[in-house]
Amino acid sequence: MDIVLCSLPSEPIFFKTTPQVRASGDAPVPPKMAIVSLVKHMQRNGIADDEYDFYDIDMLLPDDEGLYKYFERTAPGIVGLSAVTSGAYTQAKRVSAIIRNACPNAWIVLGGNMAASANVILRKTAIDLCVVGDGEIAWLKLIKHYREYGRTINENFEKIAGVSFVDGSGNLIFNGFGEKLPPSEFDYFTDYEILKKGLQGNDALLSNYFRPAAGCDWFNHDPRTFDPKRKPNFSIIYTSKGCVVRCTFCQRPTKGYRTLGINALEANLRKTIDQYDIGFLFLTDEAFGQDREQAYEFAALMKKLDLLWAAGGVRCNSVSRDDIKFYADNNCVALKFGVESGSQKILDVMEKRFEVRDVEQALKWCAEFKLFAPLAIMLGMPGETDETIEETSKFIAKLCYDIGKEPFTIFGDDVFYAIPFPGTPLYEYGQQLGVIGTSVDDEESFLEGFYTAPTMKMAYINLSGSDAIDVLFWDVMIVTLVLREYEKLISSSPKIIGDAANGVSTETSTQSANPPPFVGVRYDGIFTAIVRRIKRLDFSMPNRPPVTNLIMRTVVGGRRFDWLPQFVLFPVLKFFLYVEYLLVRLYAVANNKDYYKYMSPNLPKDRSIKDDYRGRFPDKKIVSLRNIVLADRKPPDDITEQNRIKLLNGL
Repeated sequence: MDIVLCSLPSEPIFFKTTPQVRASGDAPVPPKMAIVSLVKHMQRNGIADDEYDFYDIDMLLPDDEGLYKYFERTAPGIVGLSAVTSGAYTQAKRVSAIIRNACPNAWIVLGGNMAASANVILRKTAIDLCVVGDGEIAWLKLIKHYREYGRTINENFEKIAGVSFVDGSGNLIFNGFGEKLPPSEFDYFTDYEILKKGLQGNDALLSNYFRPAAGCDWFNHDPRTFDPKRKPNFSIIYTSKGCVVRCTFCQRPTKGYRTLGINALEANLRKTIDQYDIGFLFLTDEAFGQDREQAYEFAALMKKLDLLWAAGGVRCNSVSRDDIKFYADNNCVALKFGVESGSQKILDVMEKRFEVRDVEQALKWCAEFKLFAPLAIMLGMPGETDETIEETSKFIAKLCYDIGKEPFTIFGDDVFYAIPFPGTPLYEYGQQLGVIGTSVDDEESFLEGFYTAPTMKMAYINLSGSDAIDVLFWDVMIVTLVLREYEKLISSSPKIIGDAANGVSTETSTQSANPPPFVGVRYDGIFTAIVRRIKRLDFSMPNRPPVTNLIMRTVVGGRRFDWLPQFVLFPVLKFFLYVEYLLVRLYAVANNKDYYKYMSPNLPKDRSIKDDYRGRFPDKKIVSLRNIVLADRKPPDDITEQNRIKLLNGL
């Protein structure tokens, strides 16, 4: 055996992730489809099972000694590390250093979205090569090259598309993005036998790929979930790969949109649903329904197999009323649209390529056919202001009123801040403003403090152009405004609150006496909340800091101060949140943490995205962040900078 494939935990090393964390929560662990696809491609090309191993570090979570012993025992010649997000940089650095110590002559290769930072990875870690984009063809060619030439870089090596490396002169070389598999070999189906191999005999951990649907909000609103004849578990699957747009906050190392054949999917599901008691499926496609014929075939298959299903990535302007009705008639229980904002200005900056009214229409259709359709809102893109937050708040409140749902039924704790992933226009914009450095040391410093889950404001890089005191208030502000705006609408004209797919019973609502707390927000008394937070005062996990949590759970979720006018309440809340920010920064500096590190950068006044930014592009109807970044990009000075920009630009 000379080949080992490894998954990397997506959390940085300071998260202290444990096996208990992997086994907790209402959502299962997503299957490692990148590694599954690599293994299948190796198998199709004659590499036998005894020639490779899969070591699922993300699931096994071994300590340093355990890692060293594994690699010392197996002594592979070529090791592939799969890094889903850039938040895994510290894990990649840790694991590659241990591999190098155990196997000094191994070729260490990293693939996944993190490879957009190849210039840092190849200079600051023990990793030798990065594969950027689709990796199956490049990985197989690297194996063949290693077996014939070892780690020698020659003309054959330099022809392998998708590979990035540092040459003998210290230049970053990039051979272009990886080749796609031909349609006949595109096999993105989950294979639990391959996943089981990664568990190294700890087969009980395979249960982490499944969760009881009764404990998950995506399914437990539907009475069919509790049918005793229905199999209890749900798992995550894909029916397509890729997307049809390029949001400016999203990493895009592959191009195009590909769908899986439904006949092959049916064969795959029939092998697994009985073995693992699967009665539900959650799709994590980025653009489900873009291929309408395939989406209809999938929905019909779900009806045929009597599986309830939900899709977590749907474009609101790619569905019609007839589509949503068909999905609902064929066992769909939930759809989630990539909404992000109710401000058209911010949607355009994001390059979402739809309009606010498209969101409104899609969610109204979901309500009509009783599909759960929760909203996720992203705050803090460049150009975000109090005014755009108000736009989004009013949009959500009016939508809830129009479809007859109280806000907590579709808009909960899923309010997060935009994070600049390397390989996105948002990241390059941060570098152009001087907030994120461009030197190798500066970029590594960014990656070492980079975490993506949860994307709360303690990790936020403030590129919005707004002051910190305003930005710190936005997550509280939007929730408060949604509830207040909704109250106004209900008070002026009470509506019937529907029995839609959220478990809320049908009743006439006047929002009187004791309105229900906000979804995901605990209804605490103020004293109880203060005592609980003091007892649990701990900044080791970057979730909401204590004052924000207290305000969200009492002032907002508990609706304690609804009687106070906005012009009185908001300045008081802003003050407390700003004081919290200053105290957390003191804690962070004293304890070598990165919390709030980028909350108050000094942005060039002429580079902030203000209302007049469109004037720079008179010929464009819609101006996105990508347009601004491309217009301000300087010509590269050398081949390293040229390739670094190519990697940042993505596809």
